[in-house]
Amino acid sequence: TEDRLKIVNVVTAKAGDITRASVEVQNDSRFAYKFEYRFKWYDGAGMEINPESGAWVPVAIMANETKSLQALAPNPTAATFKLFLQEKP
Repeated sequence: TEDRLKIVNVVTAKAGDITRASVEVQNDSRFAYKFEYRFKWYDGAGMEINPESGAWVPVAIMANETKSLQALAPNPTAATFKLFLQEKP
């Protein structure tokens, strides 16, 4: 995925006391691309919150298109996140 997608922007904001994350990715290739993503959230100590939650979300992105991948933190203790991508089979 790293050779086709480029991270263009990362934004976090509060929705009440819950963190909202948005990661903008761009397809740099000349071909449509299908992948899945999910966010994992971590508290201030670096411990993963709800490790079993967070289903993979399928995405199709056209050539040279930019899309925003978004998620809401599972609870107010979430301090950081990681975005995971995998090729769609």
